[in-house]
Amino acid sequence: LYVLPFGATAAPDGGEVHEIVLLSDNSIAAAGGSFVTTFSHDFHTCTLLMRLDSSGSPVSTFGPGDNGSFCFDFAPDLTNDYWFRHFEGFAADSDDSLFVTTVRTNLGYGAVAQFDANGALVSGYGSDGIAALPAGVPTGLLKVRPDHKLMVVGIRVLSIFPADWTIATV
Repeated sequence: LYVLPFGATAAPDGGEVHEIVLLSDNSIAAAGGSFVTTFSHDFHTCTLLMRLDSSGSPVSTFGPGDNGSFCFDFAPDLTNDYWFRHFEGFAADSDDSLFVTTVRTNLGYGAVAQFDANGALVSGYGSDGIAALPAGVPTGLLKVRPDHKLMVVGIRVLSIFPADWTIATV
């Protein structure tokens, strides 16, 4: 078990991991969210990503700061409205690239980001590494297909009832 220390750059107020994936070299990539001190259990508007080697130590080459973890923000909220639960789905492709989804951003739509094995956004994916879903369509489920395309499932609520399920290949 690895515990990200309180005060770490990636999550200064703490955080939690919700999903892990095993990569080809037996290292572990994990995704979750960081907390904000004013809301003890609400996520900040960023996704906490980390990579640990097979012994559980942070991979020093992962992330912009090369410290094994970082906080990624799909769409920074300049009004400090921290209620967005940014992280939802997480998957790895056979080349160890990582995909993470968000249900909703402050821009009003869900999105998918792709990172390489070192935690850098893949610039050729979507727009500079982020693929936006249609307005009003959040996503939380994703699966990497054998052809390396990503399948995402989202739901668009038109009113209280009914809702449209949307399945898209990104």
